[in-house]
Amino acid sequence: MYYSLRRQIKFCVNKVNMRSFIVLLFCAAAVRAQTLKDQCKGVGYDLLPHPDSNEKFIVCAYDSAEVRTCDKEDQVQKCFDPINKVCSVAACTAPKPADEDIAKEICKKLGTSERIPSVDCGHFWICLAHMEPVYVSCPQGKHFSRSEQECISPALAKCSAPEKLCASDLSSYAAENCNEFYGCANKKLVKRSCAYGETYNALTASCEKDIKNSCGAYSKPDCTDPANANAYFAHSDCSRFYVCVLNQVYEGKCADGYGFDSLSSNCKYGLC
Repeated sequence: MYYSLRRQIKFCVNKVNMRSFIVLLFCAAAVRAQTLKDQCKGVGYDLLPHPDSNEKFIVCAYDSAEVRTCDKEDQVQKCFDPINKVCSVAACTAPKPADEDIAKEICKKLGTSERIPSVDCGHFWICLAHMEPVYVSCPQGKHFSRSEQECISPALAKCSAPEKLCASDLSSYAAENCNEFYGCANKKLVKRSCAYGETYNALTASCEKDIKNSCGAYSKPDCTDPANANAYFAHSDCSRFYVCVLNQVYEGKCADGYGFDSLSSNCKYGLC
């Protein structure tokens, strides 16, 4: 009878322990899911490396996180490349970031989802609770800004010194306003403006015609310039426009439902 009672007690204890273990598993899974979701906080859409395995990656879409696994190539497992945002065999032997150990120590003192800069301006670290920090690449041509906590124009991020950004006088970078940019002269950044009706394109590093009037940073045209005589110009309000007549600037408005088209200098339906 004593032996039977002992077996019953042992069974009950094991049953309780099993329940506790299952509860712990559910809790751990919930914490991990929340941590991955925190990693995608504030991200419209991006592909990020998984904190536990380079064979996996995280698809961030409007604060939601979905874990996916890289496929295989000729029976060889691929790994996620955080720079090119693709899976490849070569990514499995990617070098360890130089400041990984430093980032781990810093993240121990910070909260979840905190972002810290890397020694490489084109990368940053995301601190995660109960997991190692994640090394994230900025989009091509952008640097991580400690103050803004996001990847922005190198000229505004203030991560690299101007003389480093201006190794070539042909280099240019996006400025605060969409119709302005920073050019280089004598190893220094110099702010410049695009021509009226143009916007700076960081991908092509040039000013382009703002056909869709997306910039919204236009000032009034200089109607004393003979080249602008009888010409039409975009307005910050897409339903309006400027016109130069006899050296004077006048403001016009398209009919309801119409917007000004810079390319044809006419009002067209459905542009606004």
